[in-house]
Amino acid sequence: MHFSWPSVAAESIKKNPGCAFENRSSVCYPYQHTRMGVTPLPGWNEYYDRETGELGECTFAACPHRGTGGFSSKVNAAAFMANGGMTAAVNANRPKVNREAMFELLAYLSANVDVTVPGPYNAFRSGHLVGNKQAFIDSGWDSNDFDSFDVSTMRTYAQPNIALDLRVPNALELFGLYEAAYNLFLIGNLTAREMTAQLSAQIVSFISDIDEAKGIEFYFENIYRKSLGFSPR
Repeated sequence: MHFSWPSVAAESIKKNPGCAFENRSSVCYPYQHTRMGVTPLPGWNEYYDRETGELGECTFAACPHRGTGGFSSKVNAAAFMANGGMTAAVNANRPKVNREAMFELLAYLSANVDVTVPGPYNAFRSGHLVGNKQAFIDSGWDSNDFDSFDVSTMRTYAQPNIALDLRVPNALELFGLYEAAYNLFLIGNLTAREMTAQLSAQIVSFISDIDEAKGIEFYFENIYRKSLGFSPR
């Protein structure tokens, strides 16, 4: 069976006498106070008119859900939306009892787990956050960091035009780096420490190449332009 948790690093999948295997979340990247943050999808005061093929002013007639004031005055503005994810595959050629056991495991892993602790799931429902602050603090969160996460997430839910978008800028390139390094580790060409060092250097270089010397505002503007199908400036 194959597992992929792109949003978190899996520390180990190991055999145990009492079960098929055990998965534990990584401790390589522990929670760090003041290093946890959120960033808004900036939005824009123009929209793409599919009939004319051009950008038009985002009036209330054209963008009835844009709202007023702050981020809400722009279309496609969202305070925060992060999704942790998991993919899995079961070998169809394995015996039926094995396949059923794997599907049962998947059902268990996709249950409404404790999202206050490090793992493959972020807090993504209002029920995870509202009235639940103490549970996060008990799990090691800083009070101010929780408030930032909570306010940003609730603000996003209040947006009338919010939608999940599966497009993640440059995700394919980044996952390619992870996959290549992990494959070298699996076949024994890299130790775990060497793989981590290689990935760290490659990702820093990748981000530097994107940002160049033009600043982070240029970077986010071009992410937005690409999402609309326009070429970068």
